[in-house]
Amino acid sequence: MTDAIAFYYSITSRYAYLANTQISALEQDTGVPVDWVPVDAVEVRAMAESEPFEGPPPSGQYRSPYRERDLADWVDFYGVPYREPPEADGELWWKGFEPERRRLMCLAALAGQDMGKGAQASRALFGLMFASDVWPIHRPEIVDAIVALGLDRTDLEARIDDPETTERLTQNAQAAVAAGAFGVPTFVWRGKMFFGNDRLPLLRHHIAKTR
Repeated sequence: MTDAIAFYYSITSRYAYLANTQISALEQDTGVPVDWVPVDAVEVRAMAESEPFEGPPPSGQYRSPYRERDLADWVDFYGVPYREPPEADGELWWKGFEPERRRLMCLAALAGQDMGKGAQASRALFGLMFASDVWPIHRPEIVDAIVALGLDRTDLEARIDDPETTERLTQNAQAAVAAGAFGVPTFVWRGKMFFGNDRLPLLRHHIAKTR
């Protein structure tokens, strides 16, 4: 997509969920289209050798309760729905969710994109993950969320399971890291990288100044 903003995201990232709710306004306000690029955040962090969730937090922003309070403030600021996925068997939800279902949601987003419903499929999955009362989330729920957009279930399932889809997901991660990404959400426009939901104002400013 010519001159598009590349939006690198993972469906199970809370801050990527927040950023996804602002994409339509970003496109409308800047006049620049957004290219939705699903990635596996863990794969991106591994390639970039940047893993803030293993061992002691590298900074206060990754510690509880600050991180949860920050998230709640952004939800309130944007005025968007949000639910923190429940704990599973006493585990933090994101630990219990990894890695199979995390990877599956990434593949499903990419498969939906291949079927012509890129943004819609990802928005549906973000909503399932962070703005629904569905839990636990397994393959049937993931597939149902995208099929509801009017896509063929058999075709979708085949694309999710296609090794080529897995390869392309890795290629997306490689492209993200090559552009400077070390996590999600990451935005890249005309070679300049912006990391994090909270950098959206700086991205808007940079586009306005440049154009």
